[in-house]
Amino acid sequence: MSQRVLFTTIFRPFEVPGKYNLPGDEKFLDYFSNRLTREPGFYSLHDDHPTVAPHLIAANVDADVTVLETPTIEEFKAELGKGYDVVCITFLTLHFTKLVHMIAWARKLAPDTKVVIGGFGTALFDLDRLDVDGVCQAEGIGYMRDFLGQAAAEPVIHPIITFDIKMRIGVQHPELPRKKVGVIVNGFGCPHACEFCSTSAYFGKKHVPLIRSGADLHGTMARYDAEAGVRDFVIYEEDFYLYKRHINDFIAAARGDSTLYSYACYATIKSLSLFDIEDLVDSGLSHVWIGVEAVDSPFNKSVGKPIREVFEALQRYGVTTTGSIIAGLDHHKKDNLEAEFAHLASLFPSTVQISNLIAGPGTPLRARLGSEGRLAGEPNLLDSHLYSDQVIHPEFGKGELRELIFKGYDYVYDAIGPALYRIMKTWYGGSKTLRASPRERLRARGEHLARRASALRPVFLRTAEYLPNDAIRANVAACLAEMEADIGAPSEAELAMADLFRAKFDAEKERLAKEGAHVYSAGTRVATYTDRPFRAAGVPNIAARAPQKPRRAGFDVSLARLHRST
Repeated sequence: MSQRVLFTTIFRPFEVPGKYNLPGDEKFLDYFSNRLTREPGFYSLHDDHPTVAPHLIAANVDADVTVLETPTIEEFKAELGKGYDVVCITFLTLHFTKLVHMIAWARKLAPDTKVVIGGFGTALFDLDRLDVDGVCQAEGIGYMRDFLGQAAAEPVIHPIITFDIKMRIGVQHPELPRKKVGVIVNGFGCPHACEFCSTSAYFGKKHVPLIRSGADLHGTMARYDAEAGVRDFVIYEEDFYLYKRHINDFIAAARGDSTLYSYACYATIKSLSLFDIEDLVDSGLSHVWIGVEAVDSPFNKSVGKPIREVFEALQRYGVTTTGSIIAGLDHHKKDNLEAEFAHLASLFPSTVQISNLIAGPGTPLRARLGSEGRLAGEPNLLDSHLYSDQVIHPEFGKGELRELIFKGYDYVYDAIGPALYRIMKTWYGGSKTLRASPRERLRARGEHLARRASALRPVFLRTAEYLPNDAIRANVAACLAEMEADIGAPSEAELAMADLFRAKFDAEKERLAKEGAHVYSAGTRVATYTDRPFRAAGVPNIAARAPQKPRRAGFDVSLARLHRST
């Protein structure tokens, strides 16, 4: 008889301030509008991103598994009564108090059920002081197979995991279009070992590959297409192009298939400098996140071609970009931070992230700042996120950096316009380059980009007054005019869609005046895994590793105090 396992995230609500949440915590469920398109106005994007790890593990253990995402505490308590053998709770640092609360309920309502905790929150400290049976501080498939008595080396297969991207106002107006995207985890960890990087610290500065070869990665994309009709992906890997043999194998596999897949990934200037951009675009590269960090980045991952040259080359081929920077590095002062924002904007990234310097648990940065007396006392775990203010900087007072970061987002928006406009402009510019290519596959991608740019055009045809300023209005109008001269006037369907966008912008403006800002509230999502595809022949395309020895590093706070607070 199969064991029954429950995987669950931390409970909701997130939008109710109190002992479990700070004001605004619900924004962290919205990856785009809280980070990448954090901008005023109605053009920002929104997504309901799944918690990936539980699904990846659930599909690859020999058990009957239920995955419960963002339940209420009452739903979690009800689920505990269904007789699970193991309950696994994944959490982040800022949700530690909720974790303690959930463990207490599990022990009360299901005393015979084993409790395992996992996720990046486990980097905090010696968590086996909690009343739990296991602490996963490793690659989760191998850990849970070992915990359940299953061979860690069994084949692994990637489950179908998808989410939708839409405009933020699409939450209020679901009739607006959205795009379904697939998630593929290619590997974990990062060998660059930047001192601030929690991922690098968590995996011991090592790379943990999941998908064995580039051909198998392409095969995973093909399976998504066959089973879910998805051809657009986000690939999770800290520096995707760092592993040259793997990528060359992937490029070759992509060229051997007439289907054009598109993917977004994370990469560095160092790894991007190893390849010809045309070859990466030929493999399906459509978006890349690059850590810009600073005008003069002190990190070795920034070594390679000049950063401006890389951004311009990517955009010339229609690859949209995320540029991320860190505020609060040692060299930052009040009189040079705006130059960082100007530098970021000058690269014309499609989306941006501006974060505070975070000394995460277990990182070399935390050790260094601790030795320098630059940590602000015992950490407030509820305030552990991109905009946390837990590092003492000699140039900035309490809260000043956080406010400057938000001004930085506004600066980028006013200087280069909404992210959706930057995406449309990059797609259209890339379509011109690729449609003129002598390579057939690149010409086909150029036509594909032209269609994508055309699909975004209705957002801007009737909404000029909602743009941030006259300069941006002129830039958008020029882009629209160039598109019309090249790829034709908007169709009747596009004009009808333009009228719909204008109506929804007007409606949202009226609603905002009456009700104030919309507060996003998550819903509960449930998935079950009973079939064991990893036992099928011919699918050993992914490697699971035996569990690592748990580390003991990071924050050390009073568990007794936290227990009392819950």
